[in-house]
Amino acid sequence: MSTRREAHVPKGGPDGGDGGDGGDVVLVADAQRRDLSGFRSNQMLVDGMDNTETHNGQGIVLYPPVDTAFFTPDGSQPEPHFLVVSALVPYKRIDLAIAAAGRLGVRLRIVGTGPDEGRLRATAGPMVEFLGSVDDAALRTEFRRANAVILPGEEDFGIVPVEALACGRPVVAFGRGGACETVAHDTTGLLVDEATPEAFASAMDAVARREWDPALLRSHAEPFAVDRFEAALRGVLLDTLAAAS
Repeated sequence: MSTRREAHVPKGGPDGGDGGDGGDVVLVADAQRRDLSGFRSNQMLVDGMDNTETHNGQGIVLYPPVDTAFFTPDGSQPEPHFLVVSALVPYKRIDLAIAAAGRLGVRLRIVGTGPDEGRLRATAGPMVEFLGSVDDAALRTEFRRANAVILPGEEDFGIVPVEALACGRPVVAFGRGGACETVAHDTTGLLVDEATPEAFASAMDAVARREWDPALLRSHAEPFAVDRFEAALRGVLLDTLAAAS
């Protein structure tokens, strides 16, 4: 099963979403996403479900797979800038990252396209660079070069932080939703309690001042590897078939 993204970056779709980090777990094969009804991508979603919505009356958390064999560190030293990888739509809160970078006076590189691009460009200063869509190899390079990766919005899962960790880079994320299950606060990055430029600027500054161990960061991404996802999915499907027989 291939999990490689197509010409990488979330693009804003007709509904303003990126087709990516939805609540239902999705299989990715040749860039086609298929819903798996009844499976959810983070524990918070499962905890909030009624028993009639869950798998055999029990919640199943099956995290989407990340291509950790492709997203790897290369030993290079990070550069003094931050990175956002996202569809450019309002709920992703890219404006927070832009404002926080402006407060710190640091460079911010943004990978992605979407209907909010014009508004974001109008608020961004000269130290913010919009890169548009990039391919997988270029995205991997962006992860490796960044001081840290910023996730300013709330996601059901959020695959970008795991890809960043797989490349050995820390993450600054809003402490809600899936980030709470992929980013270990003070170990693989920092979780921000408040969705404000001030709070994100403080966390970004703190991350930039620390030394991070790429091997340790990567070890936290490995549980999301494709082979582990396939084994977990196979187990769930076999259990389901056995229960139904």
